Amino acid sequence: TASQWRYWYKELGIEGVPTFMVFDRKGKFTAKYTGFPGAEEIEASINANL
Repeated sequence: TASQWRYWYKELGIEGVPTFMVFDRKGKFTAKYTGFPGAEEIEASINANL
């Protein structure tokens, strides 16, 4: 809904779909990708935070 989209934009900084967010083991936000950056980049970001 429009209200959900406004929340995502304001609170989470999501500017488009798809958006991938990466968190470290402690739950700290570390990276955000809007659009598909490619499997290799996502994998590298995840592995860096394991």
